[in-house]
Amino acid sequence: VDLNRAIDLDATDATAYYSRGSAKAYKDDLDGAIIDYNRSIQLNPKYTAAYHDRGIAKKLKRDFQGAISDQSHAIELNPNLAGAYNDIAWILATANDLSVRDGESAVKYAIKACELSKWMDPNNIDTLAAAYAESGNFDKAVALEQKYLESNSDDKDAQARLKLYRNHQPYRDIDKQSTPITEKGA
Repeated sequence: VDLNRAIDLDATDATAYYSRGSAKAYKDDLDGAIIDYNRSIQLNPKYTAAYHDRGIAKKLKRDFQGAISDQSHAIELNPNLAGAYNDIAWILATANDLSVRDGESAVKYAIKACELSKWMDPNNIDTLAAAYAESGNFDKAVALEQKYLESNSDDKDAQARLKLYRNHQPYRDIDKQSTPITEKGA
């Protein structure tokens, strides 16, 4: 309600559209979120957070190419945005769509995400494990997934991924590994 009012008062406020899009995404209204992110980007074509979060929404809607495009644009605007590299890597490593998967590229993007986060973000390490599994390097995948589980021992999905990697199988999914960036991080 407050964001609708803010937009009524100033229909040129890109931040209000971005914030309303984020609120809609939080409520699982991905179509509504994308509409608001689109408007935010129209008003401010350099709004990194809007591209990043629209990419997340597209990924959740299984628009993998659109998601990769948005994350790539976010990287163009902010080459240090680890989350965008991580999101691209996750899609390339785990998408159910064979035409999208690319293990070698996933490893490169995931390593960049890990480097940018100084190897301190467990989600990036988890993604790198998935990327190595997709590229067929299951020993590295197992080692990294075990490292991830050191700080997330209750993560049942990660435990299942570790079992897959130990059995020389990659992981297939796409509903994980997205962290919207905040205004502060934009």
